[in-house]
Amino acid sequence: MKNKKAFTLIELLVVIAIIGILASLLLPALAKAKQKSRSLKGQNNGKAIGQGVIAYRGDHDDRCAPKTNGGYWQRYTDPVTGNAARNGSTHVNWKIDGNGDDYYYYWYWGKMYEDYLGGVGTAEKVFNDPMCRASDTYYTDAPRRARPFVDWSWNGAAESYAGNESANYDHHGSWSRNREVASYAQGRQLTDYASPDKTIAFQSGYESMLDGNGDVPCFAFLHDSGVMNTGKGNMSGKKTRGNSETTLRELFRHMGKSAVMYADGHMELNEISELTADRYVPSEFGLAKWKAYSGGRYAKPPPYDFTTANIGW
Repeated sequence: MKNKKAFTLIELLVVIAIIGILASLLLPALAKAKQKSRSLKGQNNGKAIGQGVIAYRGDHDDRCAPKTNGGYWQRYTDPVTGNAARNGSTHVNWKIDGNGDDYYYYWYWGKMYEDYLGGVGTAEKVFNDPMCRASDTYYTDAPRRARPFVDWSWNGAAESYAGNESANYDHHGSWSRNREVASYAQGRQLTDYASPDKTIAFQSGYESMLDGNGDVPCFAFLHDSGVMNTGKGNMSGKKTRGNSETTLRELFRHMGKSAVMYADGHMELNEISELTADRYVPSEFGLAKWKAYSGGRYAKPPPYDFTTANIGW
């Protein structure tokens, strides 16, 4: 009887080594493919939100909803504690829009379009972006791991520095003490924008509302200390510059690009160099007003070159 020939130890080691080499070559490609798939899902959600905004405008004289600036999706209570929404449900932050309907100033902006995106409990899920790693905890229903539905940032700077008070979201200085309809205009009409195809409506981001007070990539950030932090959740493992790069990582979470919905309804993946000030505030008057705000401290040049910022990719 002939002896069956077995693999030698060296041959087994060679095979294992070849498998290891192939795996090392394939894994990065698979990981990249997975990220692209996640990015595509996030972009599709963003496009769906954009369609909801367009549908809302169609029923509201081509205007967007009134400005809100928080993360609440619940109408009256916190779903975790059951307590009344922060500041109380009868607080002055309950307002009336141009149609005479109540709304809460600390709602997430997406709630204003809820009826156009599937209704209560369904619409909020569209506001998830699988590429998001962190989001602002400012006035939110619950931790992100429990309610990851606040992943898109509305461009409030275009409204706050519009230069036409009647078309602004609210009259600065009076909104916190007044519930009268006359004190609250809805968002600007699309026709008011000089270049709707170059004016940002919303984008992937960390904060729910981009007011232009140190939260957009073209101007200085509010809390940029220049200190290099470890940056939890940073996929590259590199250190980051405090608040500025934490925010930037979410703005550009789509593999180094930001998913941006423009006022005319089209979406782009923009690099950091493309998101210039005029895409947030589409008028020379508004830009001058923005730069004058708070002594211009939010509109000063960045403390470092944002094109070399660590955004985690």
